[in-house]
Amino acid sequence: MRNIIVILFALISISKIASSLENDCPAILQSSGATTEFGIRVGHAIHSLSVRNLKQFKPDVTEKNQVPTVNLNLTSDIPILSYAPDRTTPDSHMFLLDGSIILDEILSHMDDKSYNLKNYNPLEQIVHTFHMEEIWAAALIDYRNFEINPPSDEVCKCALDIENNGILMKLRQTALIIREPNLMLGYGQDRAKEQCLKNPSSPG
Repeated sequence: MRNIIVILFALISISKIASSLENDCPAILQSSGATTEFGIRVGHAIHSLSVRNLKQFKPDVTEKNQVPTVNLNLTSDIPILSYAPDRTTPDSHMFLLDGSIILDEILSHMDDKSYNLKNYNPLEQIVHTFHMEEIWAAALIDYRNFEINPPSDEVCKCALDIENNGILMKLRQTALIIREPNLMLGYGQDRAKEQCLKNPSSPG
């Protein structure tokens, strides 16, 4: 979870800064508590974030944020957005609970086959969205601690270096899975098999 909190804190709390620590970043991130799969885990966690999610962490967040996400408009020529978009609908203001807003956001596009997760029916999209909501609900607890004791400038610079820390690569892979799932068929099974071979004692 610390992987996610580091990047989130850096992305929504700090202006974009160039990093000259590229070669040292893996060690710097790991020294802060991140794992060797920093990019993979963070890329998965942030791929479908929206302004609504980010407002839980920082209430004044708008679409002018720096959190890269996968574009859920599958017909767009831009698969990766440089920001988390505002996905609220004209009816979002009518709801008080996040669950109702989520249902509204998904069901508003239920007949649009070129939006959200390709080949997923509305129920599967709802399950996926609530899965991601669970991740961010857990992250919010640790984020509050980071506000009190923020990571160092070096850690933030490395977390922001998405082109070299694996985050952008994971987002690109996720975009391909979402847009062209048939091309990626079997990828998950192959990776799981590889992990089992590395860790034969693992229950997975």
